Amino acid sequence: MTNYSIFDQQSKNISFILHNVADGSNPKEMILKVRPEEFNQQDTSRLAVTQTFGGMFIDSFGVGLPTIKLAGHTGWRGKDDATTGFQFMQDLKKLVYTDWHEQRALMAAQGKDPALVHLIYNDFLNDVAWVCAPNSFIAKKTTNAPLLYYYEINITFVDKYLRKKLIKPGLTGLLGDIIASIKRAVTIVAGFMKLVKNTISSWVNFVKDIVGGIMAVSYAITQGVADILSGANGVVNSITGGLSDIAGGLAFATSSLLTSAMAINNFPQEVQAEIQGCVSAFNNLGCIFRNGLKQAQLLNNYDSLFGASLCSSTTGGAPISSYYGLNTFENVLPKDQLSGVEMTTAAMDWMRLVNNSDPILYPLKPSVIENASRGIWEGTSFADYFVLENKSGYPVQVKKKAAL
Repeated sequence: MTNYSIFDQQSKNISFILHNVADGSNPKEMILKVRPEEFNQQDTSRLAVTQTFGGMFIDSFGVGLPTIKLAGHTGWRGKDDATTGFQFMQDLKKLVYTDWHEQRALMAAQGKDPALVHLIYNDFLNDVAWVCAPNSFIAKKTTNAPLLYYYEINITFVDKYLRKKLIKPGLTGLLGDIIASIKRAVTIVAGFMKLVKNTISSWVNFVKDIVGGIMAVSYAITQGVADILSGANGVVNSITGGLSDIAGGLAFATSSLLTSAMAINNFPQEVQAEIQGCVSAFNNLGCIFRNGLKQAQLLNNYDSLFGASLCSSTTGGAPISSYYGLNTFENVLPKDQLSGVEMTTAAMDWMRLVNNSDPILYPLKPSVIENASRGIWEGTSFADYFVLENKSGYPVQVKKKAAL
């Protein structure tokens, strides 16, 4: 004899909860009184299958973000209240879609973390409790059921746990990873420069002559950034203006010139391996400066910039601009206080030319590589806390002269 156990589904609610953790307001919940007709959970993988002449290979980066599709209707009229299916549809869309986007935009405008606005899908029936993001909200009607309003909600998993307002990300750990990655790349570059310095060969002279200048400048700035970061005590934004932009641009330019040099010369395989390792190191540095040290984006309020219209300041409207009688641009535009590195217009043009080129399909000519390297070298100047040693030679070392 087979025994079957049953459970009461009526007590297992399916609901959406909107909770703004930042402002401390109470969560808002909407229970789907009519169960969804369709529940479709899709678990994805972060992989790409590439087919080649010799077979295939798979780039796999683990489990992806799962998604859920909910589809159903909101009923015709409430049992215990006068809420109609149409009104419930409007309230559901407002909570799941409209309010979520509006509150995140408001958090960003106030300089707060938009991720503190949580949309929670709470499904006791299917044992799902997600912090999610609404991909889409679709409202439908059909002639087969003209009194009912149908919906389709697609959500993507974001997190299992709610983020707390007072818990801040570990900047020290992130900064430590960035510094360690920079130092690993600097070690590789320094090893290559030492090899160039201590080796007597035609390929060494070629590399030294046409890319020695830009390698020296990029290496100097990179080492300087690592030193500043190590003593910055976590204050990343103070140096992530022009300095990181220049360092990132130079790293990518150096990588591009070295790649062009390999493309136009028949170097020995062991030499190509050394140069390729240096190219990879500079690419990694460029990504760090462009992404890892990306300055926080602030959405500023420029209302005071425009000031009052005619007589509005005397009738309860906008006040007179605080920039009245001043040079607005000098007071509004951010100043890079700790750049430490300046480049002439010509040097910037050379750097843009190199970064916009394709070193694989259309490698630059040796004369262009040499002129670009020399132009960037001659057009770059350093602040007093950078000390360049052996400026006329190669390689160049940099030291932090004074505390910032």
